[in-house]
Amino acid sequence: MAAQIFHLFDGETRTHGPQPTYSRLLLVVGVESSEAAVALALQDTHFRIGRLWRQEVTASALGPDAWRVEVSYGPRPIGRISYSFNVGTRSVRITQSLKTVARAGNWSDYQGAIGVERRQNELVVRGTEVLVPQARISISYPADPSMVASPVFVQRIFPFVATVNANWFYGFPPGTLLFTGVTGTATQGDTAEGEVSYEFAYEPNLENLPVGPFTVKLKRGHDVLWVEYADLVLGQVHPVLKQPWAAYVERVYRYVNYSQLGI
Repeated sequence: MAAQIFHLFDGETRTHGPQPTYSRLLLVVGVESSEAAVALALQDTHFRIGRLWRQEVTASALGPDAWRVEVSYGPRPIGRISYSFNVGTRSVRITQSLKTVARAGNWSDYQGAIGVERRQNELVVRGTEVLVPQARISISYPADPSMVASPVFVQRIFPFVATVNANWFYGFPPGTLLFTGVTGTATQGDTAEGEVSYEFAYEPNLENLPVGPFTVKLKRGHDVLWVEYADLVLGQVHPVLKQPWAAYVERVYRYVNYSQLGI
């Protein structure tokens, strides 16, 4: 007899409350061992249902080649989720200093603009390369291999890539996490546990940020700050000065509720 698996009509049990549970009864026929019955049940059931994760699969014999299999689900087991991070630096070009700390010679007051030079009778702010902090965070958890290998999963997660968290997420305030992508290890039909890793870039929110003579009240982590410069006409030794004229904070990423990621 070829192996077959049946979902029993009255074989579902569900409990509600702070620690919800769910169980499903299956009938497996055509296999001679409990190990084979469990393997078929693993292939035929989801690793995760909503917020409940598959916990145990037990098989009891009903006959020589018939098995009653119970699949139980519960909250995510403690320790199943893993975190990794990398905190370092990256190089960026800035055009505005925190403060001008020294001057010499026939200096001009550029209000913190860096590397001002004349090019074809025009003053240009060159800026400079500096190192700034950066942090990368990875959140990984086991997943149903058939789900991860499915095009449905890719299509579901795709719209969230290159977005910023609109809500508190794993202790990080809104605006500080940029979802940079997800990687998975699984193949269609694989009965072993797959794994999914969600990758994020962290940038802190900044308040009361000085920009030349101005103060930016709030720049959320992944918003972009840029400075507009203007020529100040004086008419003596330095007839024209380049100084900050205005500061702008631009939102360049969509904000989404990361609870929809399901992690």
